[in-house]
Amino acid sequence: MGKKFAQKELNLVLAIEKENRNYIGEKPLIKDEEMAIQVIEPIVIGKYGKERIDLQKPYEVHKIEQYYIITGTLPGGSIGGTFVIIIDEKNARVLHLTHYK
Repeated sequence: MGKKFAQKELNLVLAIEKENRNYIGEKPLIKDEEMAIQVIEPIVIGKYGKERIDLQKPYEVHKIEQYYIITGTLPGGSIGGTFVIIIDEKNARVLHLTHYK
């Protein structure tokens, strides 16, 4: 399909985004907590490293309205911080990603 097709698709999506419309559909892309973790894990591992993220398991997952807020956890008595990521269940869009110290 080529680069021209890709550019056309990007332009279309950006135009739709400006109008704040969503053509993905009414059903959410992310159906449950397990799927939310499958979506965010490659992102946080890519950003902060596998070793660092593995130490933050198990994750805490909270669903508030249409958003999943997922954080790492630390063993009791540990010093440091964990990642926080917020994604939209409707389109898997990352709204926020940080790592506290």
